[in-house]
Amino acid sequence: MQDDAVKARSAMVGIEPKDTWSLFKLLDGDASGVVDTEGFLAGCQRLGGGATRMDIQLLMYHLQASSKRIDQFMKHVVSKLHTEPESPISWQPSSQRMLNL
Repeated sequence: MQDDAVKARSAMVGIEPKDTWSLFKLLDGDASGVVDTEGFLAGCQRLGGGATRMDIQLLMYHLQASSKRIDQFMKHVVSKLHTEPESPISWQPSSQRMLNL
């Protein structure tokens, strides 16, 4: 963000300049590159306040479900690509990859 006026307005409402682009991406739900006033205000209302335990648990649930679907898809892709017994193609599920960090 390079516009000093936008930086000042963002600081007035408690938004760090480094977070402005992330906020815009959150508010631009249709990825059109445009956030109208109504969308901006509705998005700010949704983002106001802290996340509840329920919000965090729902997020974790959806993240785990997505991870499982991606793992299943990758296993399917690898099985279709695995044409030779000694093929170097393999897939390690995300749960195992996270343990190896």
